[in-house]
Amino acid sequence: MKQDKIFQFVCFDTSLPLNQFLPLWEIFAEKFITNKACAITLYGQESTRNKLGYISKNEWPSDEFQFVFQNGKISDKFPAGQVRVIQAGGYSPVQIEQTKKAPKGEIKILAFVKDQRTEIDFYKGLRPYQYLNIYEAYYENSVYNYVLEFFVKQADAANIIDQLKKQSLHIDIGMYKECILEHA
Repeated sequence: MKQDKIFQFVCFDTSLPLNQFLPLWEIFAEKFITNKACAITLYGQESTRNKLGYISKNEWPSDEFQFVFQNGKISDKFPAGQVRVIQAGGYSPVQIEQTKKAPKGEIKILAFVKDQRTEIDFYKGLRPYQYLNIYEAYYENSVYNYVLEFFVKQADAANIIDQLKKQSLHIDIGMYKECILEHA
């Protein structure tokens, strides 16, 4: 796949509801949102509960990729103890099957994989899913080896999550819906 884009994933460990989180996130992401070189999508957790309440997926042209979210002190942007920011790093697309929002009746499962032992073909072999996007760590210091986006029918979501959990203990998984989309 042509490496003309890098995807930056920023994870937010919080249990704040969207109406409380969004104004804080907008202040935190202000520099980023005003950069015309990228597109940003904020996802909020749906149904499942894990430590990653919200995920920001930031799409950059590879020649303009920046770690904008690392500028400034995090404590200046979020009230103490309410949000922990996890800068997951930059990832290159390995396989992109779906570029749109999950269609009605489907859900997006995001899986952040730290396990190096599992071959990528294992994830491609999981069933049933409709589409699978795979991102591989672009930098050595990225937190995860892979970020996987599964688009599945809602009835099949628990099955995919169970298969992923059985394969690896080093994985953060959740079902997410799109909250906000900002395009360059």
